[in-house]
Amino acid sequence: MIQASQAMGAKQLYCLSELEWKRIEPLLPRGRHGAHRVNDRCVISGILHMLRSGARWRDYTPDYGPYTTIYNRFNRWSRQGVWSNILYALTGSLARRAHHASSETLARQYGPTSLSAI
Repeated sequence: MIQASQAMGAKQLYCLSELEWKRIEPLLPRGRHGAHRVNDRCVISGILHMLRSGARWRDYTPDYGPYTTIYNRFNRWSRQGVWSNILYALTGSLARRAHHASSETLARQYGPTSLSAI
């Protein structure tokens, strides 16, 4: 999914491939007002690196940009549902079917009204 590249000595940086970037670029939110947006491809690569490594946001390598940008973009896009679309584009329909199946299982197990509490 993510390709590793050698940069700055022995440090491993992760970057989306051209094909992956072409799949997800049209899914990114546009037209947001405010400060100039940092390179989306770099930020997404940084977020995916953090998710893979399991490290704390504050401890990540600054090669992808400020950790606050990475963290805030991850949170904002999570609330907006952007990550669901990105991960679906990168992994295909299997992931969506698995998510749908697990949602149905939860609904059967806990009932439709208790799902909002989960």
